[in-house]
Amino acid sequence: MKLSNIRQPTYIVFLLILMTSGIISVVIGKDVNWDLKNYHFYNGYAFFTGRMESDIAPAQMQTYLNPLLDIFGYLGMTYIKPMVFGFILGLLQGISIWLVYMLTKVMTRQYSEKISTILALLSAVTAFCGAGWFSELGGTMGDNVVSIFVLSALYLTLSSTSSVSFPQRSIFITVGFLFGFCTGLKLVAAIYYVGFIFALPFIVDSKKLIKQYILVIISCLLGFIASIGFWMVKLWDKYNNPLFPYYNNIFKSPFADITKFTDDRFLPKTLLQKLFYPFYFTRNTQLVCEHNFRDYRFVIMYISIIILTLWITIILATKKSTVEAMLTENRKFFFLIVFSVTSYVAWQKLFSIYRYLVALEQLTPLVLISLAGIIFKKQKYAVVVIVSALFFIICTEKRLNWGRLPWDEQYISLTTSAPFDKFENATIVMSGFDPISYIIPFFPPTAKFIRINSNFHNHSQDTKLREMIDKTIFQSNNLKVLITPNNRSFEALEALAAMKIAIDSYSCDRFDSNLGDEFAICDAKVNKWQN
Repeated sequence: MKLSNIRQPTYIVFLLILMTSGIISVVIGKDVNWDLKNYHFYNGYAFFTGRMESDIAPAQMQTYLNPLLDIFGYLGMTYIKPMVFGFILGLLQGISIWLVYMLTKVMTRQYSEKISTILALLSAVTAFCGAGWFSELGGTMGDNVVSIFVLSALYLTLSSTSSVSFPQRSIFITVGFLFGFCTGLKLVAAIYYVGFIFALPFIVDSKKLIKQYILVIISCLLGFIASIGFWMVKLWDKYNNPLFPYYNNIFKSPFADITKFTDDRFLPKTLLQKLFYPFYFTRNTQLVCEHNFRDYRFVIMYISIIILTLWITIILATKKSTVEAMLTENRKFFFLIVFSVTSYVAWQKLFSIYRYLVALEQLTPLVLISLAGIIFKKQKYAVVVIVSALFFIICTEKRLNWGRLPWDEQYISLTTSAPFDKFENATIVMSGFDPISYIIPFFPPTAKFIRINSNFHNHSQDTKLREMIDKTIFQSNNLKVLITPNNRSFEALEALAAMKIAIDSYSCDRFDSNLGDEFAICDAKVNKWQN
C-alpha cells in the first residue's frame, strides 16, 4: 500500500508516540541522576511534611527550589510500582515528541500530505533521539516537562498563523500564561520566553504590536505567579528573598552571602567561543555538560542560519521588495528561526548548560525545515536537504547518560541493621557535597538534618543561616554525623573541625541504598570548650 493512501488519524500517531516513549523508558532502566539523589525526592517529601521548619539545607542550595515538579516524582516513587511509574513518566514526556510531529505538520502545509507526513515522522524521531531529551526520558530533571509547555505554546501560535492571518488575542493570553507557568516550575525556562518576545513581531499586526506585548507580559506574569507564587511568598517570609538563595546580590537576604549563586562553569571563556560555541561544544561536550555525548544538530543549524543570513543580505542589497514579500509569505518560518536564535543566545549568555536546551534541541528539525523552505524555491531540493540533515543527526547521535540502574521492587530503599527509632529526636549533621538527601524520608519525622557546608554555604560565612545551624547543633542532646565515602574530603573534615564536632567512630551504624550509595551515621558531640 502506498504511503499516500495511508491517512492515519492524529490520535493514532499520538498513542503510538506516547506508548513508544513509555515502553522505552522502562527498557532503558531506572533513572538515578544526581539531582534525584540531591533534591528531587527530598523536596517533594519536604513539601508534604513541612521539613523546611526543621531541616537546614540538606539538599544544598537546591533545597529551596520550587517543589511543584518534585511533588509528582515523590508521590510516584513512593506509592507506584517503579516500572509502572517509569512507564508513566516516559508516556507523559512523550507528549513533547507528539507536539514536534504536530508542529512539523503545521510548518509543512505547503507540501503534499505524503511529504508532510514523512517529514513529521522524521522530525519526531530526530527529537526523540536528541542527546538531552533521550537522556532524561523517564527521569525527574524536568527539562522534558518544560519542553511540553514550550512546544505547546509554539503550536498554538504557529497553527493560528499564516501569510494572511495572525493569532487571536486569546492565543497570546494562553501562550503567555504557558511560558510564565513553565518558568515558575523551572526558572531556566525563562530563555524561551525571551525568544518568544523577540520573535513576536513576525506574527503580530504591527498596528497591534504594543497591545499584544502587554497581553503576553501580563499573562506570563500570571502564569509565573500561578506556579511559583506560593513558594516565593514562603521564601520571602522565612529568608527575605523570594528566590532564595539565588540572586541574593539583588535581594540581599542576611541568610546567605550577597552574590548571585549562579553556575558559571560552562559559560564560553573566549570571544571565539562566544561567537562559535556550537562548534566548540560539539567537539568537546564537557564544555556544556558533565558527561560525554555527541549531537551535531546545533552545528548544522548554526551553519544553516549563517547561509540564510548571507542569502538575505545579498537579496536585500538588490531587491528590498523581494525581502519584504519573503517575510510576509514565510512569517511562520522567520518567527521560529528568530525564536530559536534568541533563545539560544539567552541560554549561552546565562547558563550554557546543555540540558537546559532540551526544548530547542527538539525544535532543530523544525528550524531546518524553515530554513530550507525559505532558501529553496523548489520543494524537492528542500526535502532532499532536510531529510539528509535529519538522517545524519540521527545516525551520528551519542546520547547522554545521567545514571541508570535495573528496576527494583522499590524505587528507593535503605538496608541497615540499626533500628530507625534510635534516631528519634536526633540532629544529624551532613557535611560535604554528596547528593544524599533522598535518604531523609526513611528516618523518623522528629530527626533533623543539618548540612553545615554545601554548594552555597560554609562554616566560615557570617550569615543568619550559619547562626541557625550553630544554634540547632549546640542545643542538640542527640547529635550524630552522617558520613559518606566522599565527605571525608578536606572541605568536609574542615567544616566538622570548625564546628568543634567530634565523631565517635565506634558507634557508627552502616546503611546501604539500592541507588548504589553507602553511608554511616555516627554518634558525635560538640567540644564547646575547645579553643
